[in-house]
Amino acid sequence: MTNNTHVSRYPCIAAYGSVVHLVWHDDRDGNFHTYYKRSTDGGTTWSADSRRTNDPGNSMFPSVALSGSTVHIAWTDTRDPPKVEIYCKSSTDGGLSWGTEIQLTS
Repeated sequence: MTNNTHVSRYPCIAAYGSVVHLVWHDDRDGNFHTYYKRSTDGGTTWSADSRRTNDPGNSMFPSVALSGSTVHIAWTDTRDPPKVEIYCKSSTDGGLSWGTEIQLTS
């Protein structure tokens, strides 16, 4: 699924019909970020990797949930050490575009 030489870990997958959504974290950009890709043909072919987080901390252990064409992803984040917080963001068009991330814990 990924084609880089860095650590890719903790995948989470969800499907609705033939559309499959995948999230994971990897460190290809120097620290861990959450990545996303999707398949519209039941997993036969996949979109390119799409980085969903962009902060100076580590964004790890992502999960994905679906409600029809709405996709929700959540992850833990260390952007404000020593705290580890939970963030999420959603897509209302099946993962094509994403809203602003929301901090869920404090």
